[in-house]
Amino acid sequence: MRGLGETVEKETADQPPSPERRLVNKLINYYEIAIYGGVHIECEEFKALIKQVIDEGIRRRHR
Repeated sequence: MRGLGETVEKETADQPPSPERRLVNKLINYYEIAIYGGVHIECEEFKALIKQVIDEGIRRRHR
């Protein structure tokens, strides 16, 4: 299991992840930690991250 902040997929040195991809990766990491346990996560922090990912997706669609 990954810890907080680790990426879901390997990123290449010549192509760093986009800010949107980093948010999604962080959300997936939080979700895995919540499901599999091992590390305490704050519910409010998790909800804020979900809202941030959704808001970013909405902004991208309206560009």
